[in-house]
Amino acid sequence: MRDTHPVLMTIDERDESVKISMDYFHQDKPVKWGNNVDYSSDGTKLSYPSHEWIWPVSDIINAASKTGLRVDFFNEFDYTFYKAVSFMKRNNNGYWQIPGFEKKIPLMFSMKAIK
Repeated sequence: MRDTHPVLMTIDERDESVKISMDYFHQDKPVKWGNNVDYSSDGTKLSYPSHEWIWPVSDIINAASKTGLRVDFFNEFDYTFYKAVSFMKRNNNGYWQIPGFEKKIPLMFSMKAIK
């Protein structure tokens, strides 16, 4: 699997100084996004708000383990596959990074788990 890193979800998407504005660890109630914009598109409007739960990396790995899967690898990257916040810039490989935060925070992960 490949997905955005949960740390990315904590970043205030309006502040280029990269401030943490959301909890990293799981909460019982979902985060409600009222702007009705598809998070992975360039502004596509949805007819409903999005509700999302934040899952720390430990929850993801432990969920795989508890179902009997063996994690073969888990990798973290300082870039992601889409422009998650408006101030990201495309790198030479076509991925998106936060300028000045290369090698500082994880934005994407990949994991392989097998039965």
